[in-house]
Amino acid sequence: MDKDFVIAAVTRNGSALQFTAEALKNDASFFWRIWNIQELEKGDIYRKAYINQYLLKKIGKFSLGVFFIIDPVFLLNFTIALPFPALVFLIAVTVIGAIYTFNKVVEHSYGFFKAQAELSKTDTEVLALAS
Repeated sequence: MDKDFVIAAVTRNGSALQFTAEALKNDASFFWRIWNIQELEKGDIYRKAYINQYLLKKIGKFSLGVFFIIDPVFLLNFTIALPFPALVFLIAVTVIGAIYTFNKVVEHSYGFFKAQAELSKTDTEVLALAS
């Protein structure tokens, strides 16, 4: 579960990802740190598999949120008259889908910027140690 330890291990050998805790694998900032690692000499197939699996899982969730925004809008456009409860339900599903999708976008933006800050902090520490 120690992010810095796992990043150091993966940088040496990508196969270390197979022993990483699931909670850490689902962390957006951890994903972006792994994403930013250049191609590895050993075990890069594990890093690429992790990136692909993570993206497929997150894109699926993001697509579900987008579906819940777009589908009710189409239903509203192509229906002449809806009973009030159905109208309220479609509007509620659209709002929930929009909130969910916005939340996923913010989560990944935060994870990306947090990972960038961690990387720049690490670079600063390395430069300080070098001088």
